[in-house]
Amino acid sequence: MASLYPDYIPPHAAHPTREDFAVVQHPQIGTVVACRRAFRKGEVLARFDGVTIGYVTQHSLRKSEGVHLLDRYFLGLLSHSCDPNVTVDMERQLVTALKPLEAGTVLMMDYCSTEAFLFTAFDCACQAPGCRGRIVGRQESLAPAAG
Repeated sequence: MASLYPDYIPPHAAHPTREDFAVVQHPQIGTVVACRRAFRKGEVLARFDGVTIGYVTQHSLRKSEGVHLLDRYFLGLLSHSCDPNVTVDMERQLVTALKPLEAGTVLMMDYCSTEAFLFTAFDCACQAPGCRGRIVGRQESLAPAAG
């Protein structure tokens, strides 16, 4: 099975594959990862990989204080929702379905589940019943005021 990752990243049997996922352009969201097949609630979708760096970027997620995992091929392309359909385990480096996922479903995580502060805050358009509006990170109340 062909990995979503380039050849220079050492292969792992549980990496996301082109048979299971597609990187596509969504008209409202931009570049996203969508399922090519169905997944059950609780099913591990994939093990992600990347390069550890000491700072936050657009496509990195926080592993621990001052340590971020940069993954421009899978994890860093997951979209945000205040009502996510996947969860990300940064310690074990796994993505797991929170709900049943049909083929064509865009993978959505809650960015605040891993990030204290985002690289770039944004106005959320997920339209979930509990949408928080402005997404800054887990420590939103500590974020400096705009302006």
